Amino acid sequence: MHVVPARPSGTAVAIQRGPLPPGGPHQDTSVQGELVHHHRRMARRRDHTSAGAGCLMTPLWWPVIAAATVSAAVSLIVLWWNSRQTRLDRQRELFGRAFAAVAAYREFAYIVRRRDDSNEARNIINRDLSKVQAALHHHEALVRVEAPKVAEHYSELIRQARFIAGDAIRKGWNAEPARSDAHMHIETVDLSPLSTYENQYLHEVQRHLSLRSKVKFGRR
Repeated sequence: MHVVPARPSGTAVAIQRGPLPPGGPHQDTSVQGELVHHHRRMARRRDHTSAGAGCLMTPLWWPVIAAATVSAAVSLIVLWWNSRQTRLDRQRELFGRAFAAVAAYREFAYIVRRRDDSNEARNIINRDLSKVQAALHHHEALVRVEAPKVAEHYSELIRQARFIAGDAIRKGWNAEPARSDAHMHIETVDLSPLSTYENQYLHEVQRHLSLRSKVKFGRR
């Protein structure tokens, strides 16, 4: 009779439910090691990325950001100042040309009295006087657009010039033409009442162009 020896108690019976990997159990262990190594590399990369992002918010960058902000603010101020100065220069030239048009108009009170007795002289004076009248209209419109308050004084100056100097021009056409050098000296024309309105206009122009008046105007 053959007796089969008994298996010692506590010994586990390994049950294989499938085929073993081609490389055996050693290959399975190496794959697990590669996965662990890969996860560690990815974790280190995330740590470096987070550290780099944190450096951007460190106080070391604050002076750079502050300097860039100040530089941009200074550039805007310089741009505003240059634009303001350009506008003031343009207005200064406009107000000067507008005043020159009034001065040219009042001169015709003397020009018509110094004309000679010819059709050509009368035609030239009429042509030039029409150009001056057009210049008055033109500058009155421009001043009204640029500075309404100045335009009020300029319009009043034009009205008074046409009333005072215009009346002298009409009387000059009715006077005898100049026939000698003695007639070139005109003593019968008095345009001094215009000085009051000229001074009012110039005073308003000065007020408008001054820095204090510009600041007040900007606050309205």
